[in-house]
Amino acid sequence: DLTSKWEVLEPKTSLVNKSDIFDSIDACDVVVTVLSQVAYLACMMGKPAVLLGRMQLSGSGAVYEVEHPSQIPELIKTACDRGMTTEMCRCWVDHVARMLKYELVQGEELVSGFVRRSVDDIVEDMASAITVKV
Repeated sequence: DLTSKWEVLEPKTSLVNKSDIFDSIDACDVVVTVLSQVAYLACMMGKPAVLLGRMQLSGSGAVYEVEHPSQIPELIKTACDRGMTTEMCRCWVDHVARMLKYELVQGEELVSGFVRRSVDDIVEDMASAITVKV
């Protein structure tokens, strides 16, 4: 239980122990993260994400990005007001497609003996799982 260590937090801040990350993302208006893969989960769930650091989603157009700490409050407000826009959803789908093509899946010939599913199977599953209209 970490709550006793966090007494200095503002009254608006809630510290939740032993929470399911998916339930937390579902319950929030905006996800704010530094370098966590939680930004990916937020995008998958159609929630706007504000990045306080640089990661693979940086520059993708799928998330809100803080360039200077003074921008944080206004950017969070903007993310609350606008949500994950249609353009951000398009950028998210494009980012996932690029990740699949260039980083997550090597050529089938190189890994065919180790991979149970083909690239076509993976893309078909992802396409059917997209819940955000683009």
